[in-house]
Amino acid sequence: MKNTATSWLGKLSFTALVAVLFLVFVGGLVRSTGSGMGCPDWPKCFGSFVPPTDSAQLPDDYSSAYNQYRKTKNEKFARFLELIGLGNTADQLRSDPAALEEEPFNATKTWIEYINRLIGALVGLILTILLIATIRHQGKAKWFALGAWVLVIITGWFGSIVVSSNLTPWTVSVHLALAFAIVLLLTYCTYEIMQPSERLTISPNFSLMILLLLSVQIYLGIIVRSQIDVLAGREMNRSSWIGGAGIDFIIHRSFSWIILFSFGYYSWLLSKINAGRVLGLSVFGLVLCLIFSGTIMAYFGVPWLIQPFHLLFATLALTMIFWTFLRSEKQ
Repeated sequence: MKNTATSWLGKLSFTALVAVLFLVFVGGLVRSTGSGMGCPDWPKCFGSFVPPTDSAQLPDDYSSAYNQYRKTKNEKFARFLELIGLGNTADQLRSDPAALEEEPFNATKTWIEYINRLIGALVGLILTILLIATIRHQGKAKWFALGAWVLVIITGWFGSIVVSSNLTPWTVSVHLALAFAIVLLLTYCTYEIMQPSERLTISPNFSLMILLLLSVQIYLGIIVRSQIDVLAGREMNRSSWIGGAGIDFIIHRSFSWIILFSFGYYSWLLSKINAGRVLGLSVFGLVLCLIFSGTIMAYFGVPWLIQPFHLLFATLALTMIFWTFLRSEKQ
């Protein structure tokens, strides 16, 4: 009975992890299509739980009404930032004219953003079920499930800040960082429940180093994405975005060589272990996909469809390396 319960709980935790990974992909799609402001309010969309499909369905004088709504919300958040010692950030939010700019109604973008919110709500429901199911678990899984659940609530709330600030780059970056944290917590939760019997005889310190290298590369990618957001806001042509990112992109691109060779060696070590052969090939395959998609973006004008896949590959690689780190043991 215990094994059956554990198996069911492990599947539930894994489902929650997959759901969050899918949400990360959808969030990347929202960003790449410029749909982040498809709904100017939160949690409703144009004041309704079913968004409009035509401009004739929009509320009267919605532009000025939501502008004032966002201004009020930004001021409250600015006061919160001051309270926790981030006065400069609060001043930047108040003085940023782009934070209150309105975008013209676009039904396609509205529904892309709305579907993203619906998926987010579904993820929240799955994590709530997981939290309830893990309460009686004897191990540490319930604490990781609780952490993921709390972060989902915070991420949902912070999503309203992202909207009210009109997708200010630093708020988008924080929102993405929270998603990464949720993924890692759910990975640990799944590991604690499943407790794989076969360990991987590879140095935990080396696994941690690989994990940190990938984290640095993801951080550099977030910086480049922030630069691209600024360039996109200036309505520059996509083909000019990479060039406009300047030294930040060059560092990110150069660091990919370190990622390629270090992950190649790490994958080779894993492939020598019976239990790690498939994992090693999968990790290296993901890194190749990550670099290949990055190359396409660099030389083909940042195609909108490639952006969310690039983000997904990075998140999957982070998940698999963290899973490998948890299973690592000294030889």
